[in-house]
Amino acid sequence: MTHDHVCLAAFTTTPGDLIASVNTSLDQVTMSDKHIVHRNVHLVPVGSTPGTEPGTLRMFPQTVLLDFHNASSKGSVVDLVFDRAHFPGEIALTLPKKIEFSDKNRAVSDFTEVPRDAFKEFLHEEVGRWFERVGEFIERVGEKLSGDASDDLPRSRRSERLASLDRSRIYQANTGLLTPTIRGAVLSSGGKFTVGITILAPSSSKPGDSYRLDVIQRDGAAIKGGSTYVIAIA
Repeated sequence: MTHDHVCLAAFTTTPGDLIASVNTSLDQVTMSDKHIVHRNVHLVPVGSTPGTEPGTLRMFPQTVLLDFHNASSKGSVVDLVFDRAHFPGEIALTLPKKIEFSDKNRAVSDFTEVPRDAFKEFLHEEVGRWFERVGEFIERVGEKLSGDASDDLPRSRRSERLASLDRSRIYQANTGLLTPTIRGAVLSSGGKFTVGITILAPSSSKPGDSYRLDVIQRDGAAIKGGSTYVIAIA
Protein backbone atom coordinates (compact mmCIF):
# COMPACT_ATOMS: atom_id res chain seq x y z
CA MET A 1 0.00 0.00 0.00
CA THR A 2 3.02 2.27 0.44
CA HIS A 3 6.63 2.18 -0.74
CA ASP A 4 9.72 2.18 1.48
CA HIS A 5 12.63 4.46 0.75
CA VAL A 6 16.36 4.69 1.22
CA CYS A 7 18.40 7.74 2.12
CA LEU A 8 21.39 8.62 -0.08
CA ALA A 9 24.01 10.85 1.61
CA ALA A 10 27.12 12.56 0.28
CA PHE A 11 29.97 14.06 2.30
CA THR A 12 32.60 16.46 0.89
CA THR A 13 35.69 17.52 2.82
CA THR A 14 39.35 18.50 2.37
CA PRO A 15 42.30 18.60 4.81
CA GLY A 16 41.76 22.32 5.23
CA ASP A 17 37.97 22.25 5.37
CA LEU A 18 36.81 19.45 7.64
CA ILE A 19 33.35 18.48 8.82
CA ALA A 20 33.07 20.03 12.27
CA SER A 21 29.55 18.98 13.20
CA VAL A 22 29.03 16.19 15.73
CA ASN A 23 25.30 15.99 15.05
CA THR A 24 24.43 12.49 13.78
CA SER A 25 20.96 13.41 12.48
CA LEU A 26 21.11 13.85 8.71
CA ASP A 27 17.80 15.70 8.76
CA GLN A 28 19.29 18.37 11.02
CA VAL A 29 22.93 18.53 9.96
CA THR A 30 22.20 18.96 6.25
CA MET A 31 20.39 22.20 7.09
CA SER A 32 23.47 23.68 8.77
CA ASP A 33 26.59 22.06 7.28
CA LYS A 34 27.55 22.75 3.65
CA HIS A 35 29.68 19.58 3.54
CA ILE A 36 26.71 17.22 3.82
CA VAL A 37 23.70 16.58 1.63
CA HIS A 38 21.14 13.79 1.55
CA ARG A 39 18.15 12.75 -0.48
CA ASN A 40 15.29 10.34 0.10
CA VAL A 41 14.91 7.97 -2.85
CA HIS A 42 11.95 5.64 -3.39
CA LEU A 43 11.91 2.77 -5.87
CA VAL A 44 8.43 2.39 -7.33
CA PRO A 45 8.00 -0.81 -9.41
CA VAL A 46 5.15 -0.52 -11.91
CA GLY A 47 3.36 -3.62 -13.17
CA SER A 48 1.76 -3.93 -16.59
CA THR A 49 -0.41 -6.22 -18.69
CA PRO A 50 -0.75 -6.55 -22.49
CA GLY A 51 -2.75 -3.68 -23.95
CA THR A 52 -5.66 -3.83 -26.37
CA GLU A 53 -3.37 -3.00 -29.32
CA PRO A 54 -0.65 -5.47 -30.42
CA GLY A 55 2.71 -4.71 -28.87
CA THR A 56 1.32 -2.28 -26.27
CA LEU A 57 1.18 -2.50 -22.48
CA ARG A 58 -1.36 -1.26 -19.97
CA MET A 59 0.30 0.37 -16.98
CA PHE A 60 -1.13 0.15 -13.48
CA PRO A 61 -1.03 3.28 -11.32
CA GLN A 62 0.97 3.22 -8.08
CA THR A 63 0.28 5.38 -5.03
CA VAL A 64 2.91 6.51 -2.54
CA LEU A 65 2.63 8.55 0.65
CA LEU A 66 4.94 11.47 1.36
CA ASP A 67 5.11 13.43 4.61
CA PHE A 68 5.95 17.13 4.62
CA HIS A 69 7.44 18.52 7.85
CA ASN A 70 8.21 21.87 9.44
CA ALA A 71 11.06 21.36 11.91
CA SER A 72 11.48 25.08 12.61
CA SER A 73 10.22 27.03 15.63
CA LYS A 74 8.07 29.24 13.39
CA GLY A 75 5.17 28.57 11.08
CA SER A 76 5.95 28.13 7.42
CA VAL A 77 4.18 28.53 4.08
CA VAL A 78 5.54 26.10 1.50
CA ASP A 79 5.11 25.17 -2.13
CA LEU A 80 5.05 21.49 -3.14
CA VAL A 81 6.73 21.19 -6.53
CA PHE A 82 6.28 18.05 -8.63
CA ASP A 83 9.09 18.11 -11.19
CA ARG A 84 8.21 15.69 -13.96
CA ALA A 85 10.86 16.79 -16.45
CA HIS A 86 11.99 13.14 -16.42
CA PHE A 87 8.54 11.61 -15.98
CA PRO A 88 6.13 12.04 -18.93
CA GLY A 89 3.31 10.21 -17.18
CA GLU A 90 0.30 11.36 -15.17
CA ILE A 91 0.15 12.51 -11.53
CA ALA A 92 -2.85 12.75 -9.21
CA LEU A 93 -2.76 13.92 -5.60
CA THR A 94 -4.85 13.09 -2.56
CA LEU A 95 -4.53 16.01 -0.15
CA PRO A 96 -5.07 16.06 3.63
CA LYS A 97 -8.53 16.76 4.99
CA LYS A 98 -7.28 19.65 7.12
CA ILE A 99 -4.75 21.30 4.83
CA GLU A 100 -4.77 25.12 4.83
CA PHE A 101 -3.52 27.53 2.17
CA SER A 102 -2.36 31.12 2.29
CA ASP A 103 -4.24 31.82 -0.96
CA LYS A 104 -6.97 29.34 -1.88
CA ASN A 105 -7.40 30.87 -5.33
CA ARG A 106 -3.83 29.97 -6.36
CA ALA A 107 -3.25 26.84 -4.27
CA VAL A 108 -4.27 24.15 -6.76
CA SER A 109 -4.42 26.13 -10.00
CA ASP A 110 -1.98 23.69 -11.67
CA PHE A 111 -4.37 20.80 -11.00
CA THR A 112 -7.89 19.77 -11.94
CA GLU A 113 -10.11 18.77 -9.03
CA VAL A 114 -11.98 15.51 -9.69
CA PRO A 115 -14.70 14.58 -7.14
CA ARG A 116 -14.98 10.90 -6.36
CA ASP A 117 -18.43 10.61 -7.92
CA ALA A 118 -16.90 11.82 -11.22
CA PHE A 119 -14.18 9.15 -11.40
CA LYS A 120 -14.47 7.87 -14.99
CA GLU A 121 -10.98 7.57 -16.48
CA PHE A 122 -8.77 4.52 -15.88
CA LEU A 123 -6.51 6.49 -13.53
CA HIS A 124 -9.49 7.71 -11.52
CA GLU A 125 -10.99 4.23 -11.25
CA GLU A 126 -7.72 2.78 -9.99
CA VAL A 127 -7.45 5.54 -7.37
CA GLY A 128 -11.02 4.74 -6.36
CA ARG A 129 -10.07 1.10 -5.82
CA TRP A 130 -7.08 2.25 -3.76
CA PHE A 131 -9.41 4.41 -1.67
CA GLU A 132 -11.52 1.32 -0.99
CA ARG A 133 -8.46 -0.69 0.08
CA VAL A 134 -7.35 2.19 2.31
CA GLY A 135 -10.74 2.24 4.05
CA GLU A 136 -10.60 -1.51 4.62
CA PHE A 137 -7.04 -1.27 5.96
CA ILE A 138 -7.96 1.52 8.39
CA GLU A 139 -10.94 -0.50 9.61
CA ARG A 140 -8.86 -3.67 10.10
CA VAL A 141 -6.14 -1.82 12.00
CA GLY A 142 -8.74 -0.15 14.21
CA GLU A 143 -10.33 -3.49 15.04
CA LYS A 144 -6.96 -5.10 15.81
CA LEU A 145 -5.77 -2.28 18.05
CA SER A 146 -9.04 -2.14 19.96
CA GLY A 147 -8.79 -5.85 20.72
CA ASP A 148 -5.06 -6.08 21.39
CA ALA A 149 -3.24 -4.36 24.24
CA SER A 150 0.08 -4.49 22.34
CA ASP A 151 0.07 -1.50 20.00
CA ASP A 152 1.21 -2.32 16.47
CA LEU A 153 2.99 1.01 15.99
CA PRO A 154 4.03 0.74 12.31
CA ARG A 155 0.52 -0.27 11.24
CA SER A 156 -1.22 2.25 13.49
CA ARG A 157 1.00 5.10 12.25
CA ARG A 158 0.36 4.13 8.64
CA SER A 159 -3.34 3.98 9.40
CA GLU A 160 -3.23 7.48 10.90
CA ARG A 161 -1.48 8.84 7.81
CA LEU A 162 -4.00 7.21 5.50
CA ALA A 163 -6.95 8.35 7.61
CA SER A 164 -5.77 11.97 7.36
CA LEU A 165 -6.32 11.99 3.57
CA ASP A 166 -9.42 13.45 1.94
CA ARG A 167 -10.69 10.48 -0.07
CA SER A 168 -13.63 12.42 -1.51
CA ARG A 169 -11.59 13.84 -4.40
CA ILE A 170 -8.25 13.90 -6.19
CA TYR A 171 -6.27 16.64 -7.90
CA GLN A 172 -4.92 15.65 -11.30
CA ALA A 173 -1.91 17.59 -12.66
CA ASN A 174 -2.83 19.59 -15.73
CA THR A 175 -1.42 18.37 -19.04
CA GLY A 176 1.70 20.08 -20.34
CA LEU A 177 3.05 21.42 -17.04
CA LEU A 178 6.58 20.25 -16.23
CA THR A 179 6.44 21.43 -12.61
CA PRO A 180 2.82 21.41 -11.38
CA THR A 181 2.87 23.02 -7.95
CA ILE A 182 0.66 23.13 -4.86
CA ARG A 183 1.16 26.71 -3.65
CA GLY A 184 1.05 28.24 -0.19
CA ALA A 185 0.46 25.20 2.02
CA VAL A 186 0.54 26.24 5.67
CA LEU A 187 2.69 24.24 8.09
CA SER A 188 2.62 25.15 11.76
CA SER A 189 5.75 25.01 13.91
CA GLY A 190 6.66 21.33 14.34
CA GLY A 191 3.73 20.37 12.12
CA LYS A 192 3.43 17.89 9.30
CA PHE A 193 0.92 16.53 6.81
CA THR A 194 0.74 13.59 4.43
CA VAL A 195 -0.02 13.68 0.70
CA GLY A 196 -0.94 10.68 -1.45
CA ILE A 197 0.78 10.73 -4.86
CA THR A 198 -0.60 8.48 -7.59
CA ILE A 199 1.56 8.03 -10.68
CA LEU A 200 0.66 6.45 -14.02
CA ALA A 201 3.54 5.67 -16.38
CA PRO A 202 3.15 6.49 -20.09
CA SER A 203 1.37 3.86 -22.17
CA SER A 204 4.42 3.77 -24.48
CA SER A 205 6.59 2.39 -21.65
CA LYS A 206 8.34 -0.95 -22.06
CA PRO A 207 9.71 -3.39 -19.47
CA GLY A 208 13.10 -2.13 -18.35
CA ASP A 209 12.24 1.56 -18.81
CA SER A 210 12.70 3.85 -15.83
CA TYR A 211 11.68 7.41 -15.01
CA ARG A 212 12.36 9.90 -12.24
CA LEU A 213 9.90 12.14 -10.43
CA ASP A 214 11.29 14.77 -8.04
CA VAL A 215 9.06 16.20 -5.32
CA ILE A 216 10.38 19.35 -3.65
CA GLN A 217 9.14 21.15 -0.54
CA ARG A 218 10.12 24.77 -1.09
CA ASP A 219 9.89 27.74 1.28
CA GLY A 220 10.64 30.74 -0.92
CA ALA A 221 14.05 30.03 -2.44
CA ALA A 222 14.99 27.49 0.24
CA ILE A 223 14.44 23.75 -0.22
CA LYS A 224 13.08 22.29 3.01
CA GLY A 225 12.39 18.69 2.03
CA GLY A 226 11.13 16.34 -0.59
CA SER A 227 11.93 13.03 -2.22
CA THR A 228 12.91 11.40 -5.48
CA TYR A 229 10.90 8.55 -6.99
CA VAL A 230 12.57 6.14 -9.41
CA ILE A 231 9.77 4.49 -11.40
CA ALA A 232 10.78 1.14 -12.89
CA ILE A 233 8.62 -0.65 -15.44
CA ALA A 234 8.44 -4.39 -14.80
